Amino acid sequence: MSHFSLKYFFLFFFFINFSKLYSQVPLVENKTILYKQENVYGITINNNGFGISYKNSRNITGSKKFDICIDFVNIKDDKEYKVFSENENAKGFVYGKLSSLYVLRTGLGLQRKLFEKPEKRGVEIKYNISGGLSTAFLKPVYLYIKNYSRISYDYVLTSEKYDPNKHDLDNIFGRAPINEGLNETKINVGAFVKTSFMFDYASREDAKSIKAIETGLVLDIFPNAINIMADEKNHHFFLTMYVGLYIGKKKYNN
Repeated sequence: MSHFSLKYFFLFFFFINFSKLYSQVPLVENKTILYKQENVYGITINNNGFGISYKNSRNITGSKKFDICIDFVNIKDDKEYKVFSENENAKGFVYGKLSSLYVLRTGLGLQRKLFEKPEKRGVEIKYNISGGLSTAFLKPVYLYIKNYSRISYDYVLTSEKYDPNKHDLDNIFGRAPINEGLNETKINVGAFVKTSFMFDYASREDAKSIKAIETGLVLDIFPNAINIMADEKNHHFFLTMYVGLYIGKKKYNN
């Protein structure tokens, strides 16, 4: 079974087991809603990068919420490996990397409280599912290339877009500034589905605060294939597992 197939197997396994858990949760709906919305901000790390996140949740019932969510993440290829040239002043680079991929996710979701927080201290567990637009920003990688003189062994450095047919470890000096190639960024619009569990460990004594850890899976789908590495096949799908640290506030009804 391929690496990608294993990811899909894990996703299927995750959904099947959650459906069993969801059907057994003995949560009683609260008739009184004490607060009307909450805003949370987070920093996430996934198996292929990192990102930031924002979520606005509005109550539907005492245990269900409607979410508006925004994520901005960096996604790397599994085969990326940073190397360094012999010159100590050169910046490390990923050999064979054609483009850097950043994804902006904007979507809507539903949240359900699975376990209520105990009276004083404890953890409140919520399940989230969301989906929406994934906008990929694909920025070409620029490197400093050594151009040798025909007369001597001296070379001149030039910033060039990485081309696997022209550039190799013999003539690559190091990574060029990150802003190189910004004006050549390509946009690819697709969709995403995200499922996660959030564990809110804030004290009930601080009723307005949210302090939580969230972990889950995200599947990004793009109609136009994305190519990050020169020696890898183009990808239409990116499945990532992530964990995030979130803080926020609840806004109570007047």
